[in-house]
Order: sequence, then C-alpha cells, then structure tokens
Amino acid sequence: MSVKEWAEREGEGEGGKVDLVIDCKGGESLGQCWSAGQKPEGCAAKEVRNEFFIMEPRGDDLLEVGRLFEEGKVRAVVDSVWKLEEYQQAFDKLGKGHSKGKILLTL
Repeated sequence: MSVKEWAEREGEGEGGKVDLVIDCKGGESLGQCWSAGQKPEGCAAKEVRNEFFIMEPRGDDLLEVGRLFEEGKVRAVVDSVWKLEEYQQAFDKLGKGHSKGKILLTL
C-alpha cells in the first residue's frame, strides 16, 4: 500500500490527509509523506511552519554531543516517562502544552 493510499484510508476518503507521517523507509515513500500531511487548522494565525529534514548518521557529531553530556555542558530535561501502553496519557499531557521537558515512552 502506498503512503497516498494509506493517507486516503486513514484520512477518510480520496484526498484525505493525516496529522503526522514518520517515514523510516525513504525512497519513493519519502516524497509521498510530504503530500499526505494536512496543515493544522489555525496554524497561519499562530505562525506555525512546516519543517522537512532528513537524518544522516554522523558518528563525529554523536561523539561530540556525548562529550558535551559527559562534561555537563548539555543536559536533557525530562518531564515524565510513560510505559508504551500509556501512550494516550502521554499524548494528552503533551497536548496540554505545560510539560517542562521531554515526555518519553519506554519500550
């Protein structure tokens, strides 16, 4: 099933859109993901913009970030940790917009 077919099924019909697509495959499906997402209501008034990026493995960068963590120059702020089964509660908390750090799901 193509991303377009999936989006139409999940987005309720032809031309249907979904809120979020995370592509782990790449290739042809990557371009389809961009057109499968819908623009959230009211985002123009809130100056929300789209971002599109591709992750690349960079060992040197990862080593540098690790060094910064070890030296205490960078730290991760964690608001809460949830079991995967509690994902809905985690997303509800995220949706309230009052978290003070990352909301994590454990696998």
